[in-house]
Amino acid sequence: MTSPSRLFFLAAVLAAFSVLHAEPAQENALDMLQSLSAVPDSAVVQDSVQAPSDSVVQSPSALDSAVASVSLPSTKKSVLYLGGGENSLWFHLGVLYAIETYSVPVDSVVGTSWGAYIGSLWARGVSPDDIQRILLNSDMDAVLAADGDKPVDDSRFAVPVSETGVPSLRQRFSIHVDSSGSLHRRLKKLSPDTASIESSLAFLRLQESLLRHKEKFRIPFSVLGCDGVVGSSYENVMSNIPVSNAPSGERASGELCPNLALPAEDSPDELAIIVVSDPLRGEYRGPAWKRVIREGVLKHLGSQPGLIVRPHTVADSSRNGWIQAGFSALESKVSQMTSLGKRDVDYVSGRVPSVPWFKFKPTYDSLPSESHNPVKSYWNASDTGLVAPANFAYGLSQFPSCDSVSFNMLHDGDVLVDANIEPTFDIAAGGFGSNVLGPNAYAELSFYYIDQMEIALTLAGFYGGNSFGFTPRLSIDRLWSKNWGLAVAFDWMHLRPLKSYMDEIPAYLRIYEEQKSDISISLYYKLDAHLNVSAEFLFADRTYEVEGRIYQKDAYDVYPASQKVRAEFLSGDGDPWFSRDGVSAHMELGLTSIGFDFGFDEIIPTFITMYADVQYSLSPKPFVALTASAAFAMDRYHKDGFGYVYPESFEISALDNAIRPRVRATPWRTEWIDADLSSHQYGLLRLSGGLHYHGTGLWLFSAYMHDFEENPASQLGKHKFVFEPALRLSYKSINVYAGLSRIVDDDTFGDLKKFSDYDFFIRVGNYDLF
Repeated sequence: MTSPSRLFFLAAVLAAFSVLHAEPAQENALDMLQSLSAVPDSAVVQDSVQAPSDSVVQSPSALDSAVASVSLPSTKKSVLYLGGGENSLWFHLGVLYAIETYSVPVDSVVGTSWGAYIGSLWARGVSPDDIQRILLNSDMDAVLAADGDKPVDDSRFAVPVSETGVPSLRQRFSIHVDSSGSLHRRLKKLSPDTASIESSLAFLRLQESLLRHKEKFRIPFSVLGCDGVVGSSYENVMSNIPVSNAPSGERASGELCPNLALPAEDSPDELAIIVVSDPLRGEYRGPAWKRVIREGVLKHLGSQPGLIVRPHTVADSSRNGWIQAGFSALESKVSQMTSLGKRDVDYVSGRVPSVPWFKFKPTYDSLPSESHNPVKSYWNASDTGLVAPANFAYGLSQFPSCDSVSFNMLHDGDVLVDANIEPTFDIAAGGFGSNVLGPNAYAELSFYYIDQMEIALTLAGFYGGNSFGFTPRLSIDRLWSKNWGLAVAFDWMHLRPLKSYMDEIPAYLRIYEEQKSDISISLYYKLDAHLNVSAEFLFADRTYEVEGRIYQKDAYDVYPASQKVRAEFLSGDGDPWFSRDGVSAHMELGLTSIGFDFGFDEIIPTFITMYADVQYSLSPKPFVALTASAAFAMDRYHKDGFGYVYPESFEISALDNAIRPRVRATPWRTEWIDADLSSHQYGLLRLSGGLHYHGTGLWLFSAYMHDFEENPASQLGKHKFVFEPALRLSYKSINVYAGLSRIVDDDTFGDLKKFSDYDFFIRVGNYDLF
């Protein structure tokens, strides 16, 4: 057993040894740390575990401080987190301007919602200026409206008045059969859905703005997407942008779409720069469901690790105001980024140019195969940029069977075209008439279909106190190619003017009723958007009721037949009477023969018919419309010994006027056969003007006609003047035209001042029964 004196001696020796070696231990501490770094972590842990509980490690030592300084880096890496929210596009843009201005180092970018779009472009090297130019492009307006909400077109709730034709209410619907065999009806708009088209074009521009940049990311980039998807591809970005008009394949389910981009965990070697566009003080005015999501995310923002870049308040809510708010918010945080160190950052060199896509390549795999040929014929191969899909969408939507045109740009640059193409029906009911023909009720059923060509069938009819008729039409467009078409029409009518109108006409010139059974065929070819030519054929069977007390019979049968070539040029609105802009021209050349049955079969020799007109309209002010036009017509045939003469007479003045060309001098003067405005050869000059608001207003027509034939049935000389002031009410197909009209010649020109001699008229509807 050891004695106490021996234990005391050993303790004194150990104490003296410790004092003698204390300074060398401190000098060699760094050497010990360096040797320790070569030892496996497990060994270090094992040594520390084996250390006695009462050892010197309970208080800080030089070894402990040395280990801590090595495990921490000298500077942190920065990650830029760009989220979504209202006006986030412009706020993020201001943040990027500030980052580049103050050379804030950004080592990677994470984005969600619109932040993914902005971040993807900037990470590839696109400058904030170019990003702003993309966003300011007018093609993007629809997709940026209301933070990506689809524009609402209120016209779908308007009264369904027919756009053109006879005044009527109209309903358009399509039918389709689902997979279970059930038949469904879907109401459609009467006019192309321009809001939907603009939204689709904006979405295509959005896609194109990403796909135009094929370069690799200069700064690492990733998308914090919906449904937990994380990636950096074009598809990841597009599926995360909050646009309601995205094709179904581009949409996420939306169950877990983050409103903000936030770090998943707190990393000691990372500085998270979290950009939030929602002001600290500001009322959200969006939908309630968005407000709930927004508030749920923002209330936990204070517990997030990192640097929050957020505006306090935004007084100026303009685009520039939000950009300035983003710049100022980042600028105020620069002093808190010292942990990033002083690194040289160059964002300017090696910029990526942002050049729009020059030509799109459409593909029609989403459409039914039977519709490919007619649909793709609307795409003009010579159009470039966004003009091509715009012209395609507006052109295709003109045909009633086609709507909901959309575009989806694929990763390889092809544009997938989609549209809703279904058999479509129109049902319309309305009326038309005048103080010449009286009131008439009108009904129509139309059918539109696409199967290798565009087919339109219209069954229309009218019935009034004096007149009735049935007028079916069949049109086949894009017959062999986009340029060819065929139109077939049948007119079965009984037209009888009002007695009050007939009483003003001399008895020997009266035609009390015209009965017609006409078949007309037109084969046409469209040379371009403005010019087309056609071959037209008419086979008619007509009966005219005349004054039996003067002529041998009450009714006479005639059988006109004609074939002619017609050329038409049209640029502008194309209205023949109330045009406000554009140029139009027509020319016809053909042959006409007329058979008749006056108790025996006879025929008027075939004669040449020629007609030409040109019209120019302009609007020097939005409320002023001016039009000038000229026309010429001639009927002649070659008679042996006499040369070219006018067609032979029936020896019945009323019938002679029925086969003469009718002069289109003013709108109302086309209502019925007028001996003073009928001639086998004439020239016409016409001037008109209007003070109006969208067509409604005061209109004045004046015309000069030179009657080269000097129609013997006319009670006026060969120089004739027509004057017609009127008021017009116009809304879509509803057109009410009322006023005064007077026709004089050079001898009675002064009678234009006698307003008591003017004919009062009223005409409802745009129609032409002749």
